[in-house]
Amino acid sequence: MRNKIATKHTEERFKTSIPANMLNRYTANRVLKSWVENFVDEDSGEVVSIERNEVLFEKGILINQDILSQIRFHMESGEIKEIEVSNQRRIAYCQESTCLFPHMAIVEMNRKKYKFLFYANGIDNAILILNDYIELNYTSPFFIKEIKDYRADIILIDNLKAVKPAEADTDTENENSSDSEKKFYHIEFSIEVDGEYYTASIAVVHTFTVDRAMMLINDYLIKKERKRSEEKNEPERVFTTMIELAKPTSIHVYIPEEFSEAYNRYEYEQ
Repeated sequence: MRNKIATKHTEERFKTSIPANMLNRYTANRVLKSWVENFVDEDSGEVVSIERNEVLFEKGILINQDILSQIRFHMESGEIKEIEVSNQRRIAYCQESTCLFPHMAIVEMNRKKYKFLFYANGIDNAILILNDYIELNYTSPFFIKEIKDYRADIILIDNLKAVKPAEADTDTENENSSDSEKKFYHIEFSIEVDGEYYTASIAVVHTFTVDRAMMLINDYLIKKERKRSEEKNEPERVFTTMIELAKPTSIHVYIPEEFSEAYNRYEYEQ
């Protein structure tokens, strides 16, 4: 008879205060020694109680007789009450992130594949955002076929509307006529600041033309430099941008950053 493969389905994990149930199992989480210290606020004279913690045993430690003796000592002194144990040695853990960065997903709907560009803090967060947004904005069943990091330093959406003079030229009128005429452009550009060159950056811009994309990029950089100048109380630096590569991309949908920010904020307020 084959041994059962170790997975979450075969894990025996539970909390216990009975030492005999801990023997030859692994600590499922860090074991902390906890106590309360009282401090006096010198201004108000109020006594403030602060809970303190100290790590006694790391996650994934085999509880042999020696470790069990140490656990008994800390339990008898009231420093720990119970321990969560497992029959499996699990040490690694998924590192959480609060930073949003660009992702690209391929989603299949009605036998067609669509590329979504959006911000997320990781794969799990990306799946939640995609499901939420697609359920709200589409009617067809869908499959998430692929999710991956997307190399982009800036994502800009053209929401500008030109102020039309009495005799507006035809190009401007067409430019503002329909969002369906816009494309997603992949723009790689370098920056020269006060005579110094910086490595090429990548922008994804949803707009009408490459020239208009560069106008939006320059506007973004000017505002960013103005903010830096105000925060550091320094003069604004003079910079120029140079296109290294410009091409349309096959992205179909951009999920607004505000949607991802709200989802990220909700997740970390729990």
